[in-house]
Amino acid sequence: MNELVDERYILKSGSYLADLAKVDLITWRENEEDGDFWLKLHIGQKEVRFACDRMVMESVLTSWTESQGKEVDMRQYELGEVNGID
Repeated sequence: MNELVDERYILKSGSYLADLAKVDLITWRENEEDGDFWLKLHIGQKEVRFACDRMVMESVLTSWTESQGKEVDMRQYELGEVNGID
C-alpha cells in the first residue's frame, strides 16, 4: 500500500517511510497503461520512487509545497501531460 500519512510522510508498505520536509525536488510521469503516476522524490543524492493515483499525487505535491513554507494547491494545474507536453 502506498499512501500519504499525516500530510507529511510517504509510506510504501513493507519498504520505506520518507519525510516530505526533506525532499529537494519531485518529478513525475503518468503511466499511460493505467493512468497512475510514478513520482520520484529526490533527497540529496538519493531518490525514492512512489506510484499513486492522481488524487494522491496532488495531495503529495500540495503537502510538499506546504512543507517548504508555501501554499500551492496543485489541483489547479495540469499535471498529466503526455510525455511532458500539452
